[in-house]
Amino acid sequence: MKTLKYVKWLLISIGIGIVVLVGCGGSSGESSVIDNAATLEPSESSVIDNAVTLELGESSSEVTRLVGTSGLLIIVDIPGNPLDGFQLNIPSGSYNEEVNVTISYTPIISHSGNKYFNPSSPLISIENGGKYSNELMTVKIPLEMEDEYHYMAFYYDEITGELEGIPEIEHDDNSITIVTRHFSKIVVNKIQEIEALDIDSGFEVKEDGWPFENLRTWPSPGGICSGMSASTIYYYNERKQKLNEENLFTRYDNSTRNLTLDDEQSIKLASVIQERTDVSRYTSQWYTIQENTNDYFTYYMFLHSLALTNKPQYVGVHPDDGTVGHAMVVYKKSIAGLHVYDPNSPGDTDPKLEFIWDYGNESIALGEFKPFESKLNSSSGTDVGIGAGSRITGTLAVVATSMAVCAVGIGISNCTSKQSACPIRSTTF
Repeated sequence: MKTLKYVKWLLISIGIGIVVLVGCGGSSGESSVIDNAATLEPSESSVIDNAVTLELGESSSEVTRLVGTSGLLIIVDIPGNPLDGFQLNIPSGSYNEEVNVTISYTPIISHSGNKYFNPSSPLISIENGGKYSNELMTVKIPLEMEDEYHYMAFYYDEITGELEGIPEIEHDDNSITIVTRHFSKIVVNKIQEIEALDIDSGFEVKEDGWPFENLRTWPSPGGICSGMSASTIYYYNERKQKLNEENLFTRYDNSTRNLTLDDEQSIKLASVIQERTDVSRYTSQWYTIQENTNDYFTYYMFLHSLALTNKPQYVGVHPDDGTVGHAMVVYKKSIAGLHVYDPNSPGDTDPKLEFIWDYGNESIALGEFKPFESKLNSSSGTDVGIGAGSRITGTLAVVATSMAVCAVGIGISNCTSKQSACPIRSTTF
């Protein structure tokens, strides 16, 4: 049986009017204080490993603008301000109605609770009423960067202290650019020598993955790998880790351990999530804006996000044209590579994304992923949208879980505190 070989990888967590802003109220460049010093501590009911507690200074509101359906490019131009050079690109069609957007920041005075947390930016807040955009938006964050560090942006949940990695599409010596569909508190972290770490989220394929294969179902005839991957991440993080609920692998078993096709509840759930996430649309958009990334870039983002969050990461693999793809979960990093849960291989602990280091070949940017074999779904053969003998060149993406999961209403920490960000709430475990 022919499988698809994905050989080129990329990280996956947009006309437009241009406004150059010099301050909140006009050209004065003055900031307005909007709250007093505060300490954000995780609530006792949801304290988890790697949660971060922040002691904060005074928050300053820098920009407030009304964004229409035609979109807007917002630029902060306030010399000497921590957000000087900040850009928010909201594409045409992102919102179906006018939305007020406010950009502010809060200095981080001190922090505790996570040994890998080392903030290189203030706590940045972008408020839009909790709305999800129809299009991918980009945010350029100015930074003072040092060569020996890797930098990555994270959502910060002020209720639980949790962090969630945000997909990055570009960086230079003075900034990083991230992509998102929703806003929350954002902070940029820096970390050293993460390539030497062995990182294990605790996710176990034979306990925390689904027991059935990536099936072709009536609502999802192409397969349900994305629904399976997003739901396993959600269940592991929110139900097993926080609520101590039983393993997902056996939870919906109908007392027929060796027969998984009768696990209708779980198959239906994954199918519904597959259809409601519309991942294919957004990863196709992602493909059009990812020109400045490469395997080395991608590999370090997985390492950084695994180390800081200690959570499994969503992975999307796609061909160059972005039309088809496959989803998996990265849950561990070892000397052997990035360990993945592949919905095509339930219970299989062998699949890995192996990274080949090459310090002397700049053409592959210090390394590349080895080819990885999988399929579009468990029953796909030689005639699944490609010619016999063809070789698919794919992109590797780590998607912010909130972008894929929250929108279908099964909830994650970053959206449950803002119910308006999760309008569909009928998909339940």
